Amino acid sequence: MNIRILIFTTLMLFVHNLFAQVKESDLAAYLMVYFKDESHGLYVAVSQDGYSFTDINKGKPTIAGDSIAQQKGIRDPYIMRGKDGYF
Repeated sequence: MNIRILIFTTLMLFVHNLFAQVKESDLAAYLMVYFKDESHGLYVAVSQDGYSFTDINKGKPTIAGDSIAQQKGIRDPYIMRGKDGYF
């Protein structure tokens, strides 16, 4: 019985690691998050080349500033890659 648990656990760890690996070549676009002084909301834009970005919400905040935090806004948002390779 213990050998089955060991084999199952090892197999699950292998499968998890297999799918958790993200290669740079698999990434399809650049994603930028930013704020504007007027609204202090969260804005998101995408780019294929990393130079020319297009808003994904037609210039409107993705999350309105008055709905974020007690201060009613955000400053300097950023995105980080997690240990699993995803953002």
